[in-house]
Amino acid sequence: MTWIYAICFFVWSVSDMQAEIGYSLFCFYIQQMDEQRISNHLANERTFLAWIRTGIGIMAFGFVVVKFSLFIKEISLVLNKEIIMPQKGYSSILGILLVGFGVLITLLAYLRYKRVEKQINDQSYVHSSILITILMTCIFSAGIMLVIYLARSI
Repeated sequence: MTWIYAICFFVWSVSDMQAEIGYSLFCFYIQQMDEQRISNHLANERTFLAWIRTGIGIMAFGFVVVKFSLFIKEISLVLNKEIIMPQKGYSSILGILLVGFGVLITLLAYLRYKRVEKQINDQSYVHSSILITILMTCIFSAGIMLVIYLARSI
């Protein structure tokens, strides 16, 4: 009879140890998942901040383009030289478009950030390159417009 009690105690001890090991492994797995999720959220936030910096940079460049003709006029007054400015300049239109594009980039960056945040929480992330495509198309178009503008001034 004591033999049976010893076997039962041993089985109970082993199963208790296995449960404890299983619980520890489960806690470790949950901790790893939380660390991975936190890492994903931090990466999403870094990406969002990079897009915000890009939008601010584009807006600043647009502002400079708009104010460039004013700068040229001020320089001509300081140097006492008359600089002939084209009657119809496109710099103000291009600069305003760049500022608007910078605002659009920051808005799209925020929408992308919130969408990816939800996907990370739902564990259903799907990559999308729409924002990158829009950015590259607009920058390419602005570059072409600047080349045309500068070519006309020669």
